[in-house]
Amino acid sequence: MVLQIPIDPNPVDSLIWGFHQSGIITINSAYHLASAAANVTSPSSSDPNPFKIWWKTLWTLPIPPKIKHFTWKAFNHNLPCALNLFHKKILNEPFCHFCGGDPESVTHVLIDCTRARRVWKHSKFKNFHNDHRRVYIKEFYLQGIHLIPKEDLPLFVRSIWHIWNTRNSILFQKSYVSNNVEEYVINYLQEYKEAQKIHAAADSVATSHQQSFSSQSSVPCIIQEDTPALSVDAALDHDNCVTGLGFVFKIGLHRVVTSTKIHKPGASTPIFAESQAHLDGLAWCLSSQLKLEFMFTDCLNLVSKVNGHWKDQSTLSSLVLKIRHSFSNFPDASLKYFPRQFNANAHSLAKEAIRLREED
Repeated sequence: MVLQIPIDPNPVDSLIWGFHQSGIITINSAYHLASAAANVTSPSSSDPNPFKIWWKTLWTLPIPPKIKHFTWKAFNHNLPCALNLFHKKILNEPFCHFCGGDPESVTHVLIDCTRARRVWKHSKFKNFHNDHRRVYIKEFYLQGIHLIPKEDLPLFVRSIWHIWNTRNSILFQKSYVSNNVEEYVINYLQEYKEAQKIHAAADSVATSHQQSFSSQSSVPCIIQEDTPALSVDAALDHDNCVTGLGFVFKIGLHRVVTSTKIHKPGASTPIFAESQAHLDGLAWCLSSQLKLEFMFTDCLNLVSKVNGHWKDQSTLSSLVLKIRHSFSNFPDASLKYFPRQFNANAHSLAKEAIRLREED
């Protein structure tokens, strides 16, 4: 493991910001670090740690986004109920329109109002409501995720949203809504699921056509029949600490001029292996006196780093600088991203290099 640590003796020592992949301090990374440090001692509803399971479950529920947004507002007591509007001096009194004497807080309107209790009484969550009707809405949600079966959580969350909607409908539109909302909610969720399936099917077809068009036209279009190009790839074998590198030099898309494969000591991460493939591939072209117009790789992250001009002090920065310097030997060459399906030959050679090393 010590031998796998990437060390470059050439650059001078410098301070590295360990909370961003570039090694450079950014306002964004510093803000998140400071927020995390503050939340260690004073967690709040915006701190993801105490409620991580709850929020993760909520955002993955098969319910419409507007219900998730409503749930977030209810959880944080941000609904425009009478009590909140009274505090904002919008209403003259904070009392519930249905109960009369009780202030209408978010907890009251969704759990303890007489109208809300009638709805809970006719739902499958009757017993849960009876056991938890005296807690705040936040605790009500949190207990729900632990005690209600996962398959019933969409119905549970949707029922609370429906209680709020029926409250508004009665209060502002003077329309009557049945207390037995379970059937209505189930039908609503079923319609939503069916609509999602239709949209997913349509998106799948569109994506398939787009990928097919992209893979068949967008990349090859820059390669002419006489274009000299190098494809590189790397493969890692962590168990045996081996890196395999594969290089394929072509004229056009299909005419292979020459190729080679080599193995080296294992890199610490895949992107370090890919970087070594780029560096050695350029050196191979230089020693073989191969004219180069394009170098292709399926490592998009590395393409972004090599082609970018921003300052970088990460552990990868030294290799990136060496790759940029090596490109100066090929003034007309450029590095391009190549989808994996077009890079199969180089990938196979990299894998074969590992196998040959294992046989040795």
